[in-house]
Amino acid sequence: MRPTFKEYDQDQLWLFPPSIDELVPQDHPVRIVDEIIEQIDLRELISTYRVEGKPGY
Repeated sequence: MRPTFKEYDQDQLWLFPPSIDELVPQDHPVRIVDEIIEQIDLRELISTYRVEGKPGY
């Protein structure tokens, strides 16, 4: 069994504004942080999670 995590979707649609992406200006530094975090290999960390209980974030 694999651990479950709560869904994280950077492009999640909202009623207003249409997407979370539109809340952050194109030149905001957090976009660089997001790109770096998305490239991190989390396999070793994920292997430490338990499969029981509620999903983690």
